[in-house]
Amino acid sequence: MPSREMRCRKVRHLHLVLLAAFAAVAVLYLLRPVMDPDFFWHLKTGEWIWEHRALPEKDPFNHTNEGIDTPSSRFTLTSYWVSQILMYLAHTRGGFTGIVLLRMLLFAALLVTMRLRSNGEGVVNGALLLLFAVLFLENYAMERPQVLSFICFAALLALLERTKGSSGGWASFLIPPLLLFWANAHGGAVLGQVTIVICLVTEGAKFLHRSLRPIPKEAYRRLLVAGGAGLAASLVNPNTLPLESIGSIFPGKPAIGHGVVSISEYRSMAELFASNRDWTVIVIWTLMIVVAVAFAARPSQIDLTEAVLAAGSGYSAFRHIRYEAFFLIVALPVVARFLSHKDRNRAVRALASAGAVAVAVLLAADERPDIRRLQRGEWVGDAFPAAAAAFINSSGLRGNMYNFYDWGGYLIWRCAPARKVFIDGRNLNPSIHWESSVINIGFEGTGANNWRHLFDRHGVGYAVIPVMYQGQRLQLFDRLHRDRDWVSAFGDGRVAVFARRSLLGR
Repeated sequence: MPSREMRCRKVRHLHLVLLAAFAAVAVLYLLRPVMDPDFFWHLKTGEWIWEHRALPEKDPFNHTNEGIDTPSSRFTLTSYWVSQILMYLAHTRGGFTGIVLLRMLLFAALLVTMRLRSNGEGVVNGALLLLFAVLFLENYAMERPQVLSFICFAALLALLERTKGSSGGWASFLIPPLLLFWANAHGGAVLGQVTIVICLVTEGAKFLHRSLRPIPKEAYRRLLVAGGAGLAASLVNPNTLPLESIGSIFPGKPAIGHGVVSISEYRSMAELFASNRDWTVIVIWTLMIVVAVAFAARPSQIDLTEAVLAAGSGYSAFRHIRYEAFFLIVALPVVARFLSHKDRNRAVRALASAGAVAVAVLLAADERPDIRRLQRGEWVGDAFPAAAAAFINSSGLRGNMYNFYDWGGYLIWRCAPARKVFIDGRNLNPSIHWESSVINIGFEGTGANNWRHLFDRHGVGYAVIPVMYQGQRLQLFDRLHRDRDWVSAFGDGRVAVFARRSLLGR
């Protein structure tokens, strides 16, 4: 039998290995260039809000959204204002170094809230926290407002758990300000509202039978007051209770044409794995199985609230990968408690630690090229048309812009509001997706199904497009290259800018 001192030494070594893996993961992921296209329109919107000291009533950045004024568009324009201002201030004060620091602060806040909910053995908690970190950073950009939803969701669960406890009075006072902040930082606050309602209902249902282990009535009254105050505080936002936010919990798939956009976060886990062989899906499926086994192993000890939240978040994540993080936040404490049970031996804990480190190494290894880009001072990923944006700003191009979907946010940041884009990730005008697909394939049918007709209708004077898309020459590029009414104004082998000959005076 190994001595107690030897066991403690092995535990310390495991902690050191996990700490080193954490450090490597943080460096590789948090110092990578900005690659998320939506980040840029959030940044520009934060600038607009800060300069105007108001929320935009209509879109100031997109010429095809003129006249669009719907509950959905108002929600998109106004529901992220707190997070957008945070991004803008971080960038204004420190450039992209400020954005990296903001990433680090948000990531630290997320880990702290996750740690507050840990209820397993030390090494198991550390291993699962490492697994959560690498899965989260692999699938989510830290500079997007949705990260605040994940932080607030984890914090809300921690506060609700403490409110139910015997000494949870202090936690109950933090729920309303948390929901107030969340509702003005990201539309995902509707999940906080749903979570509070679920908690109130399931904790109340426990009083129906003693076997459900109800909390003390005094604690439940405290929970009712705190939850009700949190729901009321969440309504203090520019949209109060937008139906668009509620509907976004289980969104339908948007109709997307060829060559326009691939919104991967709307896909199911099965679709993602089938198309990309994304092995993070296998890891999350494994965690789903472990959670199911954990509940099945001790059915008499199942907590009704925890089981409902795990089932709901698991179902949402299975349908749409954008909800993976919510499932992980709910599930990992369940897994930690299961693996740390006295029936589990040290070999299980060592295996869990080894598995977490192995997943971290395999996933984070792909991030090494991004570190080399940062060493060259490339803070923005090379997927964006930086040189073309500089050319557009310095040129005398006239008319409205046509642009590729994935570049809309970046061109908003670089060129708007002086030059407005055709399409971007906010999707305020759904019909533009179809029109963009017609344009990108250079369709030459009659009437409205003609790319030339669509350019004329929208007053497009110049187009910013990629030469290649998905390994093939973009058909619109060939159409414009052969059309006598259009000339090549800029090209770098990857990005092309075409302009109407008539507007250039040629």
